[in-house]
Amino acid sequence: MAPASLLANWTAEIARFAPSLQVVVAHPSAAPSEKSTTEGADNLADVDLVITSYGFLARLPWLGATAWRLVVLDEAQAIKNPAAKQTRTSSNSAPKLALF
Repeated sequence: MAPASLLANWTAEIARFAPSLQVVVAHPSAAPSEKSTTEGADNLADVDLVITSYGFLARLPWLGATAWRLVVLDEAQAIKNPAAKQTRTSSNSAPKLALF
């Protein structure tokens, strides 16, 4: 997860440094792709990485409900308020969090 303003940067960096990864950007700003990210994690069996924003996390309930192996939070100050919905949702998404 990252601020929406950084999603394009993350996508570009992954394409540059890890081009073999199958990536889906779960955000309306992403170009249409074959994978529908509005229906749930069932469509992501062959995907290595899902990128989304903190704000969009609340709009797609399956993102917060999916048991991810690892969640990476870029600009983690976005979840510093423990009472905020995006903090609760992001912290419940994975057993391991990597904060940047």
